[in-house]
Amino acid sequence: MASALQYDTKPGLGPIQQPGVREADPGRWTLIMIVHPDCPCTKASLRNLAAILDATRLPVRAEIVGAMPPGYEGPKKNLAMARGIVKSELVIMDADRALQTYGARTSGHLFVYDPDQDLVYSGGLTPARGAEDAMSSMRWFKALVHQGAIASSAPTFGCSLRSATGEREG
Repeated sequence: MASALQYDTKPGLGPIQQPGVREADPGRWTLIMIVHPDCPCTKASLRNLAAILDATRLPVRAEIVGAMPPGYEGPKKNLAMARGIVKSELVIMDADRALQTYGARTSGHLFVYDPDQDLVYSGGLTPARGAEDAMSSMRWFKALVHQGAIASSAPTFGCSLRSATGEREG
């Protein structure tokens, strides 16, 4: 029991860099989430993102990047889920390119840019591995938009983007 709790609350590796402003869309909030095609932990992150996008009336652009690990031929449940999220676009690329472009190493990592193209948040959307809480995510996003002065980063709980089996790294 203790080892399961430790696994659920141990975050993945943080990004090696923050993506540049070129990824943002001027005049709109831009949300970019990087996902492993089948990390079971990421389903909660995608549901929380979907709740945010569904509830917001702000001009927003969301991109979900499916980072395909080298040689990955397994299921792609998260990509199928991402295709159904309103106000978002699914982009598929290999994990190495996603690492070079975004710096993210853990599935479910979210980058949020404000309308001025400033990166205002980099991190996860869940308090633990697979912990879905859409209401908290919506309150968090509303506070980020309206108050601005909330945490600019948080741990990401998910699998390694380079894992062919969707396992946690580190």
